[in-house]
Amino acid sequence: MGVRHNFDKFYSVDHDRQKINITIFIKERRKVTVNFVDRSHASEKELKEVLTFNDSGTYDEVEIRRSAQAIQHLYQTKGYFNAVVYSKSYMIKDDRLKVEFYIQPGDQCRVGYKQFKCKNKHSN
Repeated sequence: MGVRHNFDKFYSVDHDRQKINITIFIKERRKVTVNFVDRSHASEKELKEVLTFNDSGTYDEVEIRRSAQAIQHLYQTKGYFNAVVYSKSYMIKDDRLKVEFYIQPGDQCRVGYKQFKCKNKHSN
């Protein structure tokens, strides 16, 4: 929801009547539906927490792309370094926006415990 007002400290204050004249304009934001396709390695809650357009309040292609990059980064922190995320957005009924994020996690990379034994005591 977008909120703005026309308050001005010099013109909106009526000292004679002891009143403040202000008009508030409220514009409801577009309703958005978000789907995650193949979210097999992250919960829906984790994915929704990294969406950038929640904080910015805009749902344009730039923010959708940034959200896709944030999802990709989340997967990379889980060891899916080759993860690819792409998005598709389109309008549906009642002027609603639908955003779908397609997630291809790839293989998970793990670092395990390795032990090296050397026959020569002086080798590195």
